[in-house]
Amino acid sequence: MKYAWIKRHKKHWPVSLACDVLGVSTSGFFENMRRKGTEQPSKPGANKRISNEALLAHIRAIHVEVKQEYGWPKMWKELVARDIRVGKERVRRMMQEHGIKARGKRKFVVTTDSKHKLPIAANLLQRNFTAAAPNQVWTGDITYIATDEALAPDVVDWEPASALFAGNDGLDDYRVIAPVLTPQLAPGGIACIEIGHTQRDTVTALFEAQGFTVDCRPDLAGRDRCLIVQFK
Repeated sequence: MKYAWIKRHKKHWPVSLACDVLGVSTSGFFENMRRKGTEQPSKPGANKRISNEALLAHIRAIHVEVKQEYGWPKMWKELVARDIRVGKERVRRMMQEHGIKARGKRKFVVTTDSKHKLPIAANLLQRNFTAAAPNQVWTGDITYIATDEALAPDVVDWEPASALFAGNDGLDDYRVIAPVLTPQLAPGGIACIEIGHTQRDTVTALFEAQGFTVDCRPDLAGRDRCLIVQFK
């Protein structure tokens, strides 16, 4: 029953995804297809060789559909599941020639180390988030990702764009904050501004243009991460 449903909808849903949802293995599905294929006469034209142009169009369409997650082995299985008879080596060669490849998973980098011996800034709030008057305590989450930057599907699919992107260069929030920051700081006060690890020079220039002195602090992975901004 499950295999029949997957076969009936394989042109609308990736086979591997349907197998995962229904709790069956892709190898079991393909073996079922193979056995049934030997029991039935071939369809007219089933052995006709598909042209390179048509095959490339199918590969590119599937590549987009599965959000660039398939390498050539899964791509070949998906093509076969859609009744596109083609050899593994031909799929591998075509994907390689046209630069079609699975998107690599980003290496996980640990940026939190609670056991370090570095000096720790004083906890001024002591978890007391109730202010007695306006403008005594400020906090926020700055967005610094450019709109055309590639992000993992589990980020893009679950976060609103307004919480992720800050214009074509990722600097829109800083352009808003820099001109209005001075009145918000008490004499001698500082602002700690989170940045993307490649944005140190451009964001520094925005605040220096408003008369601030700027220093930069790295995160625990050694990447530029926080600007210490103080009015001269």
